[in-house]
Amino acid sequence: MYPGSEGSLGIAHEFIPGLHLIAGVNGLGKSTFLLMLYRGLIGDAAVKNNDYGAPKPELARSKATKESRTFAARVADGAKEATLELGFQIGDDHFSVHRSLSDLKIQSWSFNSQVQQAEEETYRQAIVEAMNVSDFATVVTVLNLIVFMFEDRDLLMWDDDAQTNALQALLLSPTAASELATKRHAVSQANSTYRNLLYHVNREENRLSREKKKHDEADAHTAEYRTLQSALSAQDESLENLRGKRFELEEERSIARQGLEVAKHQLDELRREVEALRLARIASAFPSAEDSSLYVMARLLGDKECSACGAEHGPLIAKWEASLADSSCVLCGSKSEQAEDVIPPEAVDTARLEKAREKLERAKEALDTAKAYSKDIAEALEVVQGDIDQKVRLKSENTRRIQQISGLLPESTHALSEAEKRLKGQKETLNQIRRDQLEAEAEFAEVFDDFRVAIESRADQIRQQFASRISEFLVEAAEISLDFKKRPVGESGTAFDWPVFRLSMTSGAFGAPVPRTSRSEVSMSQGEFIDLAFRLALVEAALPDSPCSLIFDAPEASLDALFMRRAGAFLSKFTTQNKNNRLIVTSNLTNTDMIPALFGAFEPEEGDPTPTIVPREQRKNRVIDLLTLAAPTRAVEKVGSRYQDLLDRAVFPPNGAGEPGL
Repeated sequence: MYPGSEGSLGIAHEFIPGLHLIAGVNGLGKSTFLLMLYRGLIGDAAVKNNDYGAPKPELARSKATKESRTFAARVADGAKEATLELGFQIGDDHFSVHRSLSDLKIQSWSFNSQVQQAEEETYRQAIVEAMNVSDFATVVTVLNLIVFMFEDRDLLMWDDDAQTNALQALLLSPTAASELATKRHAVSQANSTYRNLLYHVNREENRLSREKKKHDEADAHTAEYRTLQSALSAQDESLENLRGKRFELEEERSIARQGLEVAKHQLDELRREVEALRLARIASAFPSAEDSSLYVMARLLGDKECSACGAEHGPLIAKWEASLADSSCVLCGSKSEQAEDVIPPEAVDTARLEKAREKLERAKEALDTAKAYSKDIAEALEVVQGDIDQKVRLKSENTRRIQQISGLLPESTHALSEAEKRLKGQKETLNQIRRDQLEAEAEFAEVFDDFRVAIESRADQIRQQFASRISEFLVEAAEISLDFKKRPVGESGTAFDWPVFRLSMTSGAFGAPVPRTSRSEVSMSQGEFIDLAFRLALVEAALPDSPCSLIFDAPEASLDALFMRRAGAFLSKFTTQNKNNRLIVTSNLTNTDMIPALFGAFEPEEGDPTPTIVPREQRKNRVIDLLTLAAPTRAVEKVGSRYQDLLDRAVFPPNGAGEPGL
């Protein structure tokens, strides 16, 4: 991300006391650079849930955070070769830490020029002792609430719980701050335990109340329940019998269907046999007839239809049918015994035809019997299935009713007695937890009074420092005052008067300052600089003679041109309050009025603040120029020279470093 310039890999910069500008356009990594400074100090540490207003902020477990991959996720190679070496001073103690940016692990670190074992815990403890705070969670909290102001920052001015943690970290000794946080946490934990158990006790109490009511109404429900259970048993037995009967009938139906198909087949076979014999009889009467004549006669006797006119069952057909039936001659009607061998005897097989007819009649009777049997079986099966469906419906209705009654039946007397004993024990535990909470609240009240006194004793100083700071930026009159918000430590319990600073400010509609109780009641830029002035007031009141660093993503986009000078002068003046103060601020080049204002390179006009001038010869060494040091974006590749000219003219107005100017 930061390949560096020709002849120099990466970025090397000494943050000497005073102003330092990180300049670039979108995508070059200005915010990432600030984040690198932040992570260089604390590694992958993070306050659990990012809750800086918790009763006792705690560090999240390293494995539960994504912070270790912060920089690895931002470059293609996972930052596997990237490192950061950061030197810094806390009071009189000098630190140097060398970290891998791929996972933020310490490679090495030193304390007052003495190389230490490369362990994160040892490093953190040294920071805690140097900052004179209670634990490393407080270190992270102070860095977030006081030192660093990122783009997505929360504003301390309107966060009561975060104010409490910032005030106790800055105004109390490590022992007092730790004791206050620990006792506050103890009250919060006791209250949380109490509320959780109270919920379960109330739920169990309501359940037992319902069970007792069930006992009072139990007799009628119990009788109905037993009746329905008996009915269910009888229905199960009846269903089992009916299903067995249905199975038998289905077997019989299968056999009947097979018999019916056999009867149909036999009938068809016999019909074909009779037809064949009858046609043979006709053919024997006309021995010289051609095939066409035989076909016509076959149609008459077989289909009962005349091939000439299409009439069915004509008188000739009936005559021939009768002749065939009584074995007469189909031409003259003479009986066979009167014939004079007109028809050869071997062709007339009356006995065979008669026998075939008898078989055909018997086959018809068998088919009718099979059909009747199949019908009887189907009707019986339908009746059984209807009985089964009715039994199933009744069983379903009874089952639903049993389920309803089951919810109305009480527990056994023994179970109810045991539940009452458990409830009694839970109530005793609940009362003990409540006593523990009251005891914890009493212990907290003792240290809380000291906390209040510490804040009240510094309140005037904080208020004055804020008024002095904010007047350098705002034209409107703004002031803060110490207020007290009554609330318990947890969600319930004893209420305490928590000290909190409130903002009041004038506007076009109000000539006198009126309370601004939320961030939405001020503009974006006003909110940013009000919060910054409040942070600086807290630090100056708590540590009046100690140097401080402020690392700030400047909100240029929310400022108009006239307020750029006020904002720049406001920020740069911070560096004059203590000769060792450091201000590290970013600029996006969206409005190049901010940069000259930061360096004091402007001619003040009416209404402008007095500039804090950084000599021209010092400015270059106070600028980290990401236009040349960062991996270029496409915009920089195309118009980088124009961006560079903008930056040069902003740092060295009006015409750049090569020309005389402000």
